[in-house]
Amino acid sequence: MSITYRLKLKDKFIVPIDARSISPDNFVGKSLEDIKKISIFEGGRESTIEDIFDVEGPSFSSKEALNNVEIIIEGASTGKLRYLGYKMSGGKIIVKGDAGHFIGYRMSNGVIIVEGRAGSYVGSKMKGGSIEIFKDCGDCIGGKLPGEKPGKGMSGGSIIVHGNAGSQVGVGMKGGRILIDGNSGMLCGSYMMGGTIIVKMRCGLYPGARMTAGRIIVGGVVEGILPSFYVDSIIPSIKVREV
Repeated sequence: MSITYRLKLKDKFIVPIDARSISPDNFVGKSLEDIKKISIFEGGRESTIEDIFDVEGPSFSSKEALNNVEIIIEGASTGKLRYLGYKMSGGKIIVKGDAGHFIGYRMSNGVIIVEGRAGSYVGSKMKGGSIEIFKDCGDCIGGKLPGEKPGKGMSGGSIIVHGNAGSQVGVGMKGGRILIDGNSGMLCGSYMMGGTIIVKMRCGLYPGARMTAGRIIVGGVVEGILPSFYVDSIIPSIKVREV
């Protein structure tokens, strides 16, 4: 039986909201009043969850109930929310709209569903769990951060994007699976060291640049490949295990 918390934004916000404290891990073992007082940042100003959201939920949930906790987020400017599900290890987050950058950053388990668009670095450095984006998302999903060595991206779990993705999908990833139902931008799988990327439609320039391991599967047109790659064959259909 799920334990549901509902968070509705009180206003339409202009500045980004650092929402890394919103995760099932931070809600279990706390009373509803304590949850409302959890710190959250609106731009550079420290606020509390109850300053930003109207909150509904049970009066208390135990830590043992982590995997049954579901957080539903809605409102006019959910796209301003960043770092949702930061380091989460269980439970579920559902965003009834868009979401900002770094959704599911460093998560190890659980489920995040975004029913709209998402920003860049979705699932960056994630170790497990699943993220599902119903529309488009930004750059570097499942990837490492700028300046980090290859292999510092996602190492496990799965990311599904039902729309298009930006550039550098899975940059520096070493495990896990990314599935793009639409198109991806350029440099898909650059510096890749493991895992699988599947792009069902068109892929931008130079997929697999500097990759050393892993798989990139493209079901449509590739705009251009590097001289270090060659076209072995073109087949009418593909089938991938576990997809």
